[in-house]
Amino acid sequence: MFLFLYIALLIIPGFGLLLLKRWSFPLTIASQLLVCANGLAATFSPTYTEMVRSVLAGMDLPQLPPTAEQMLNYSRYFNLLSLTIPIAILVTLLVVRRQFFAAASGTADTTS
Repeated sequence: MFLFLYIALLIIPGFGLLLLKRWSFPLTIASQLLVCANGLAATFSPTYTEMVRSVLAGMDLPQLPPTAEQMLNYSRYFNLLSLTIPIAILVTLLVVRRQFFAAASGTADTTS
């Protein structure tokens, strides 16, 4: 259920941006900040390694190699690298803020 709400929080503002709805802009910024906060909290959590181990154990994989501990530490960096997309979205939104609101105001005038 939580995953469904999380995905809806990402999809609904995206469609709002495509339709040039003013309410979608702050909602998109909030949802991308939530993604970043979630990623940072998971990455810097003291239980990160234990959570990854429990996920891997639940997959019924063969015995992990001895270098698995080092790979778990590197996975933190890949998790941080995955935040580049939401950060790029935030930067793009902030750069085109005025143009978006001007376009949204223009479509509001033509539809009313």
